[in-house]
Amino acid sequence: MGSCLFGYDPLKNQYKVLFIPTYCMEQGCQVFTLGDPTAKQWRTIQSVGSHCPLFGAVCIDGVVYYRAKTSQNADPTSRYKLMSFDVRSEKFYHVNAPETLMDYFSCLINYQGKLGFVCCMTGMEIWVREDGDHKTQGWSNIFFYEIEDFERWYFSGVTRGGEIVLCNMIDVLT
Repeated sequence: MGSCLFGYDPLKNQYKVLFIPTYCMEQGCQVFTLGDPTAKQWRTIQSVGSHCPLFGAVCIDGVVYYRAKTSQNADPTSRYKLMSFDVRSEKFYHVNAPETLMDYFSCLINYQGKLGFVCCMTGMEIWVREDGDHKTQGWSNIFFYEIEDFERWYFSGVTRGGEIVLCNMIDVLT
């Protein structure tokens, strides 16, 4: 059992599928390169420890970003972390992120070519990662809007033009 993530390396024009086993690193992570006649099977690669990817991965400039749960148990100190997978080098990295991102009600987005996330609780916050490598990047909170009865709304996505799409739960359920 595990998760599959999909990434694209724009420099080599290659698509890859990454399989991460759920909390069981003895099996190892595996990669499959699409469209490469020489790579006809899954390859095992080095992992970064036991974790479970959550929904909502995003690929930006050859790097797949995803949130992950670090433990199977209900330990409150073991929360979420932000991970990245470099499609070309096939290496994992831990990405520093604001505490807000560790909230369950947040979603990774591609915001104008940069990694961002939307956090929805009593309102909506948008954070965007500044340029830099996986160790030195910073984050900017570019938007906060408090909305009355926000629990009726949910984040649906971002258009290519950078517009945030929200859906009303009542409209969806009727």
